[in-house]
Amino acid sequence: MRSRLLVLAVAAVAITGLWFVGLWRPQAGDLADARTRRATAEARVTTLDTQLASLRAAARNASQVELDAGRLRGAIPDDAQLSLLLLQANDAAGRSGVQYLTVTPTEPAPSSVPGAAAEIKLAIDVTGRYGQLLDFLDRLADMPRAMVVDTISLTPEGQGAAATLRAAIAGRVFTTQGMTPTSVPEPTSVPETGATP
Repeated sequence: MRSRLLVLAVAAVAITGLWFVGLWRPQAGDLADARTRRATAEARVTTLDTQLASLRAAARNASQVELDAGRLRGAIPDDAQLSLLLLQANDAAGRSGVQYLTVTPTEPAPSSVPGAAAEIKLAIDVTGRYGQLLDFLDRLADMPRAMVVDTISLTPEGQGAAATLRAAIAGRVFTTQGMTPTSVPEPTSVPETGATP
């Protein structure tokens, strides 16, 4: 009877061992793999949720982005548009009350910085009272075209009640016409070793 119980105990241990090796261990490995895949999928879902939220925010702001892009195209146009620039400067002069407006632009010159807009240098001469000149400069700053004023030289003209100032303004406007392209690095060559990849 004792040997019979011993045989049953050994058989039970053997069956349990076979069950563990044959069924439990492979299933435990599959379970661990499934948990890893689930963690990876959850991380991917989090990433996709973040991207989706970003895209939805971009979609809400699309009209503002388009408006900003239109303003940028007006500030730095695709061609020089010198006639429009001269009309805008003439309008600013007329509204501010300055006299004797001359604007002398140069041809667009590529920037020394790759990818930067080309520059058109301007020499502007105006005559007026101090307040009129300030108003003229404010109107230049408010033009849709982006302009940088580099220097302003003031020279008094006349005396007494008829005294005015002559302003010589050196500045720049920009255009994408003649823009220097951004340099792209050349591909590096791989020395031949005789082996086929």
